[in-house]
Amino acid sequence: MITPPVNSTNNFITVLRMLSVISNRCPDLAQLLLQQNIAFTLSYLLTGSLEVKTEDVELVPRTPQEWFEITCLIEELMPPLPTDGIFSVNSLLERTSNQQETVQWEWRDERQCSHPFSTIDSRIIEVIIALITSEYKKLIVKYMF
Repeated sequence: MITPPVNSTNNFITVLRMLSVISNRCPDLAQLLLQQNIAFTLSYLLTGSLEVKTEDVELVPRTPQEWFEITCLIEELMPPLPTDGIFSVNSLLERTSNQQETVQWEWRDERQCSHPFSTIDSRIIEVIIALITSEYKKLIVKYMF
């Protein structure tokens, strides 16, 4: 007998998002969640199994939004990475003289999180903006004289 899920997808996403925001805004509550073994709950949400496996783990089928929210919650519960040693990326961000300047366009989701467009999509956006700008300049010149 197949039974419907106890919780709808929208409620599931909302609860995960709420836990992510709480974990972000209040580190003490995030630490309490970890002490209360939320890792076991997350493992169950990922695998659908109460057994802890280290090999041949299969993930439960979920919507992309559900995976995104689960990942965001895990990210908020993880400690921040150090900013020195192998995690220091400032030297990698310095521009060398032979690098061509490229623009990386981003879009924002409903949580106001930025996500980058691919390199080719960013280039297409730049070309379209250049075309629109040149056409706009032609119109201005046409109507000015």
